[in-house]
Amino acid sequence: MAAVGENLGFYGVLAMVVLVEQRRRGRKGARAIAAIVVLLAAEFGAAELLDSLLVRPGAIAVALWLVPEPLWALLVGKVAADLVFYAIAAVGYIMTTKTHLRRPVDDRGSGEGPARSQAKALP
Repeated sequence: MAAVGENLGFYGVLAMVVLVEQRRRGRKGARAIAAIVVLLAAEFGAAELLDSLLVRPGAIAVALWLVPEPLWALLVGKVAADLVFYAIAAVGYIMTTKTHLRRPVDDRGSGEGPARSQAKALP
């Protein structure tokens, strides 16, 4: 039950961040919700799948085998699994920006990142 609560909190906050980003880009309603689902799946889908099925159970099992104290072993396994999860998620984030699935929003909410804004300002 704690894992469900943790996931609801984690992905709930992420969904709100993406929603704010999409609203600043002018997307509302179904388009904003679709963008949230696509971005979260693209950025965290592979990380979540690998983490749940392979990395976290494996990291905890190895830690329990290597570390004699179970409490510390669970902590070591969890931290190791978290590092792998966020490394995979970071690759997902980079891929969404490189494929332009996610575009940065500048301070004016135009959907153009800082590089584009500055390029327009040049003569």
